[in-house]
Amino acid sequence: ARVECQVNQITYNDKIPVDILAKKICDFKQSFTQYGGSRPFGTALLIGGVDHNGVHLFETDPSGAYQSYHAGAIGSGRNAAIDHFENKWKANMTKNAAIKMGLEALRISLDAELNTEAVEISIIDTTGYETLGRDDVKAHLAKLKPLEEWLANNNHPPPSLWTRRTKMVSLDAAILARLEKGGKRYEILVDPDLVDQFKKEPD
Repeated sequence: ARVECQVNQITYNDKIPVDILAKKICDFKQSFTQYGGSRPFGTALLIGGVDHNGVHLFETDPSGAYQSYHAGAIGSGRNAAIDHFENKWKANMTKNAAIKMGLEALRISLDAELNTEAVEISIIDTTGYETLGRDDVKAHLAKLKPLEEWLANNNHPPPSLWTRRTKMVSLDAAILARLEKGGKRYEILVDPDLVDQFKKEPD
């Protein structure tokens, strides 16, 4: 990405547009899926930036496909975070409102209060890239209502049992579940502790 930015600056005497840079990164990722013996990049990326055309956020997957979003999330708990963004995102949000929405989404996806020492907040705007200091992060976290109170006030049920983050389970301990439907057969590995919990809380 840095090389492409430098090449564009030298060639055109201008900063590279964010969408062009995202496409070049994804073309590079996609090239590793075309040939045997090359290992694809096993990660998704969120690429954000500001250029002459405005603010941009792209989500890319390991295959090299990419999509533009107003708000995005990747990793464990993504679905819960995206649901929150779809309900809360508004055009022309203030910086503080956007930070609050992001922290709420992160907390909902984890189904737990956030660790003040683990959370990082970075801001990208027309002035550049900035990572907030620890005191500023704690100040933003302190503005959030307690999780249970927030969920109750927003009529938002906790993430379902199957979307909660769980511990890793060894293959030897996992339970193999099979399902046949529509002439197709599916097999998944399930944490035995989750199975017991699901029996007690099927809803």
